Amino acid sequence: MTEISTIPYHASAVAFDGSAWLQRHAWLTGVGAYNKAIFSCWTKLSNANDGLWYAAPTGSDFFQQAVTSNAGIKYFNMNITNGYMDTLPNLPAMESAGWQNVLIGVDISTSRIAQIFVNGTDVSTGGTALSGSDNSVSTGTDFYFADDGFGARITGDVADVQMWFNAYLDFSVTANRELFILGGKPVRPTVASGILGTPSILFSGNSSTFPTNQGTGGSFTLHGSLTNAATSPSD
Repeated sequence: MTEISTIPYHASAVAFDGSAWLQRHAWLTGVGAYNKAIFSCWTKLSNANDGLWYAAPTGSDFFQQAVTSNAGIKYFNMNITNGYMDTLPNLPAMESAGWQNVLIGVDISTSRIAQIFVNGTDVSTGGTALSGSDNSVSTGTDFYFADDGFGARITGDVADVQMWFNAYLDFSVTANRELFILGGKPVRPTVASGILGTPSILFSGNSSTFPTNQGTGGSFTLHGSLTNAATSPSD
């Protein structure tokens, strides 16, 4: 699927300095029990630390994008119910001198599908033998971005963070990936929302607009400060 707008899209990006993070001190508005999720973002991380986002649930299972480390190299992974999937030993790692598009699709409602695509390439490993008696979380206490919930925070640049709950896309289908990345560049977020509806979380824009959640999940608090990144994934 291609961008309909005739105006070229240039994504703004922000820089996290390792001491800044976004936190919603409550659960996400409108998100009850869920067993599907879609996550997309652009990152250029110089020090990944321990996680892009974390959900603190009151139920028994949860979705969490964190990291796994091997000899100091940190790879994308996602904890799902009582199992996990990660990109180890596949490349690329989380730290990168260039921009990376990260797509995660999860459906544990029946077949327990979990996918991670980086720059349009399937780098998923594991995650197919997940277990757990409960496939959903009905409420939670906090939602973090750029923090693992325990104070370990990312350092680097981020653009166009989008997250849906109770929605799933098979990212092995090229047209689904092209809602987010086309020709190696970002696609305007309104393209995906035109298909999937407004996401629960949408952080997009420069340092003044990025902390405002443009999705339906409610407002977040910025702890610390953000600056505009020196580069964009659109460059």
